[in-house]
Amino acid sequence: MRIYYGWFIVAMSVVIFTLLLGTTYHAFGVFVVPVSRDLGLSRAEINTALILFSIGNAIWAPIVGQMLDRLAIRPIMLGCALLMGASLVALGLSDSASWSAIVLGAPLAFAMQGAGVLTANTLVVRWFSVHRGRAMAIALTGMSLGGILLPPLIAVAIEHVGWRQTLVIAGCALALTLVALVPVARPEPGPDDVESRTARADDADSRVREAAANVRPLKATSLLRMWPFWTIGVSSALTLGVVQSLMITIVPLAQDTGIGSTQAAGLISVLAAAGLIGNLLLAWIADRVDRMRLLGILFVAVALVNGLLFFSRGYPLLVTCAALLGLAGGIVSPAFHTLIADRFGPASFGTAYGLMTPVLAITSALCTRYAGEVFDRTGGYSFLFVSFIASQGFAALLMFGTRTPWPRSAPPPPS
Repeated sequence: MRIYYGWFIVAMSVVIFTLLLGTTYHAFGVFVVPVSRDLGLSRAEINTALILFSIGNAIWAPIVGQMLDRLAIRPIMLGCALLMGASLVALGLSDSASWSAIVLGAPLAFAMQGAGVLTANTLVVRWFSVHRGRAMAIALTGMSLGGILLPPLIAVAIEHVGWRQTLVIAGCALALTLVALVPVARPEPGPDDVESRTARADDADSRVREAAANVRPLKATSLLRMWPFWTIGVSSALTLGVVQSLMITIVPLAQDTGIGSTQAAGLISVLAAAGLIGNLLLAWIADRVDRMRLLGILFVAVALVNGLLFFSRGYPLLVTCAALLGLAGGIVSPAFHTLIADRFGPASFGTAYGLMTPVLAITSALCTRYAGEVFDRTGGYSFLFVSFIASQGFAALLMFGTRTPWPRSAPPPPS
């Protein structure tokens, strides 16, 4: 039996997410001590590097998204793969903090989107309609795998050859791997590629999806004028920002209650493992449930986790909260990606997700900063959990209040 080629796209996406996120966001903490010691930088200055990288991703994502919807994907992926590797090598060879900041915010952030993060998502939604939710959930398991597999390897490399040589080796290996994956990245299905041979030819949803695949990409101005664009984007951004803030907060919260550092750090492992389970769970149920309703329920679930944290005083309860939080985070992200393709069409996915990326980045940064400010001003996190409960209630109302006058998997009429 012939395997649908879209599943090779999914496998490629898992590798891309694992490598790109594993060598950047997940491995960032491993570089903090050696880089700060070598360059004479404070921890605050080192952490600014991650902020610059995140801002760069937010700036470049809308541009790369529109490029992917209007230009050939393979040349973009090839150029960004080489740029990604060159940027890591440049960071490894740099002795200037200013030059490193420019590399982080410009070429590295641009390459991060074009080499795979946004490109892989775009390819998955183009290749799948019947099993789009399952495919997206499996593809995004690479986000969790990157945090599990890459940081320990990078830590060993730094210990043996130093952080500079590690970045040079990682840049070269990453560029070669991504370049090798470019031929796999077929931009869209051909006439002989059939996703599901069990679907009926006269199925209304199939006709809707076929029509959605053939429309022209929507303009950015058209998307920005759509009410669902903002309700879906803002509600999901609030939840993802809350989840990220709680992931950062849960370890110091545990330590503040008298729990040892080793046990507290174990909560991060619980979060990562639960996130991977959430991805796999969504792969099983994603195409059997209404994704908008699923997200709304998950937003309420995150509010309940905040309620539990408000009363948390023991390690077992914190482990339970970490597991629930990781599970919710592992489901929300792929479900959100899939919902964008459902509502605005595969042809406009790159543009829509690119425009939403700044909203996600800004909201996440504000939530993280807010968590720290609350603790500094009140000496605890109680007010944080109460305000996060309110924000999740608002997010759920936005999601449940979304109105879509077009079929579930079709884009709206072009403006």
